[in-house]
Amino acid sequence: MNIYSKAMCAVGALAVAAGAQAAMIQVDMSPYVNYDWTLASSGADYPAGLVTIGAVDFQVAPYSGGTGTGGIALAGNTSVTIAIGQTDIKTAFVVMNSAWGTLGANNGSLTFAGGGNSVTFDLIQGVNIRDHATSYNQVASDILATVSYPGGNRWDSYAYDISALGGTLDSVTFTSLNGGRPQGEPIMTALTLATAVPEPATWAMLIVGFGAVGLASRRRSRHLPA
Repeated sequence: MNIYSKAMCAVGALAVAAGAQAAMIQVDMSPYVNYDWTLASSGADYPAGLVTIGAVDFQVAPYSGGTGTGGIALAGNTSVTIAIGQTDIKTAFVVMNSAWGTLGANNGSLTFAGGGNSVTFDLIQGVNIRDHATSYNQVASDILATVSYPGGNRWDSYAYDISALGGTLDSVTFTSLNGGRPQGEPIMTALTLATAVPEPATWAMLIVGFGAVGLASRRRSRHLPA
C-alpha cells in the first residue's frame, strides 16, 4: 500500500470515528404538514421520502396522503409547535427555505425548548434563510449544505447548536413573521436531530488527516514521470 492509500485510509477511519459519535434521528413531520411543495415554481421536482443534503439524511413527509411533497408554511404572525420528546440531543439540522425573500427581512424564528430551558434563532434573510428558487434573495451565510433540483430550485439545510438545553428537547416551535411577498414566507421542510456536536479535537484530527493526503499527493506527483 503506497503512502497516498495509507493517508486515505487514515482519513476514512477518522471520518468513521467522527460519525460514530453522533446518532441521527429523523423527525416525522407528517402531522404538521400543511404545504404542498408541488404548488411552488417547478415544485413537481421536489421529492418526498429520504433526502440527503450534505452528510445529513432528512425524512421529507408527503402532502395529502402521498400525492405531493409536504412542508410547513405559515401565515404571518402564526406558529406551530412540533412535539419531540428526545434526550441527549445536541444539534438540530433543519431544512428551511422561503417563498420570495428580501435581504435582511426577519421571516420568523425557531425556538427549541427542553428541560425548562429554551433557545431561539431568528430567521433572517441573508443569514439562515433564502428563497427556494433562483429569483429572490440568493444569499444565506449560514447554509450548511444545499441540494439542487431541475427548474432552478433547491433546498438548504442549517445546523443549530442546542447543547445549551442540556440534552433534553421537548419541542420545536416554528414561528412566521411578515409572511408574504416580498419579505419572504418561511417554509420548514424537514428536521433531523443529532446526539453530538462536533468537537474541536475531532475537526483537528480530520484536518491533520486531509493534510496527510495533500502531502502524500504532492510527494507522489514529484515522482511521476514527465
